[in-house]
Amino acid sequence: MKVILAKRYCVQYLFFAVLLFLISCNVKDRVPGHIPSKKKMTDLLVDIHLADNVINIDGISQKNKQLGYYRYVLDRQGVTQAEFDSALSWYSAHPKVYLEVYDNVIEILTEKEADLQQAIKAGEQIKKDSIDRIKDLWTDVREFRLPLHDTLDSTIPFSIPLDSLKNGKLKLSTWITYKKDDLGKKDELVLITCYADSTRDTLRTNIVKAFTRVNAAVTQNLKQDTAVVLLEGFLLFHESKSKRHLSIEQVSLEHIPQSDKRK
Repeated sequence: MKVILAKRYCVQYLFFAVLLFLISCNVKDRVPGHIPSKKKMTDLLVDIHLADNVINIDGISQKNKQLGYYRYVLDRQGVTQAEFDSALSWYSAHPKVYLEVYDNVIEILTEKEADLQQAIKAGEQIKKDSIDRIKDLWTDVREFRLPLHDTLDSTIPFSIPLDSLKNGKLKLSTWITYKKDDLGKKDELVLITCYADSTRDTLRTNIVKAFTRVNAAVTQNLKQDTAVVLLEGFLLFHESKSKRHLSIEQVSLEHIPQSDKRK
């Protein structure tokens, strides 16, 4: 009988000892109230790792940049530097909890990396599709110098016949540089769109006269489902007979298809 009682007390002692050990472990690893929770610490470390990536990419004044980005992260999360330092000390002293936090950090960063790569690929595809769809309709030379040697006319007209062009928009663009001795005034860039139904749209814009390289461009939204049969106009139009001295470069006349809003 004594032996049986002794065994029973021994089993009960071992049970309570194990229970106390488990409780003490749980208490030991429980995050104190003044320390950021595991979720909060996860969010902090994720943001800090993302900030590190930005710092490594731009490579500008590493130490100053690091301090600035870290300060921004802590402010956004509502944590002071002292609180963050205390949290790091506590989590470092409790590696089991710290490992749980870092498992979550790695999981989130992996998901963000996958999302980023997917977004980059999608953006590159959209850009590629857009470039493939845009057509440059300009068929003449792309550079002109005034005065022209073969004519006294200092306007520069153009005419481009088309089989059929529908929808989207047209953009006529060029770069112009005036020389110091140019005496012209009120120059215009003109685009005339002629449709199959015998209607015409005329767009014109004043060219800024400057002795540095400036861009001149007009954009025409095309009629819906009405074919364009001819594009004409002037890269340089004016009514002055004054001496001209300028250069025109990088002429382009692009057709930009209408985006499909159903996609």
